[in-house]
Amino acid sequence: MSGHPVAAILSALLFLITPLTHSQNLMSNDTGRYTLDIKVSEMNTDSPDATTASLAVNKVLTGNADEDGSHDVSKGDTLTYTITATNSGGTTLTGVVVSDNLTGDFTGDGVHPACADPLAPSAVCVLTVDYVVRASDLGTTIHNVGSADSDQTGRGRAVLGLRVEDNEGAEETLADVVN
Repeated sequence: MSGHPVAAILSALLFLITPLTHSQNLMSNDTGRYTLDIKVSEMNTDSPDATTASLAVNKVLTGNADEDGSHDVSKGDTLTYTITATNSGGTTLTGVVVSDNLTGDFTGDGVHPACADPLAPSAVCVLTVDYVVRASDLGTTIHNVGSADSDQTGRGRAVLGLRVEDNEGAEETLADVVN
């Protein structure tokens, strides 16, 4: 489905957003509706020595418990998000914290385990959070920002938007990355 016109337009737009990385997947379901799965991750280059200290962040919608069995995202469904911070540099990082703006959860908060300290090159720290869709989410886009920070780098972010239709169906959309 990569030849779909929407995918081509989004690919062109995403090419213009730097220093972001993205991946996309366009799928058709049994009803002929398309779901465009887009992950946008910001590579953190704010460190004074970005060639040796770097932290990459990725956020993915990994599940929908679909409590009502409707096979779409609707009020009361539990969405599971996974935020992964990767030490993508060549030096160890200290004080790494991964957080989620939608739930307020973060690593080391007493519920979720803290990241390894120090975090070795290529090592990851993962935060998994659950969000229950509210009636007030219907007809809106749920903007969810996963962040990671360390003592050696600035904050990196990964943004995921999930459009919840008024008819309680859902469609993923590209969320704006804002400072």
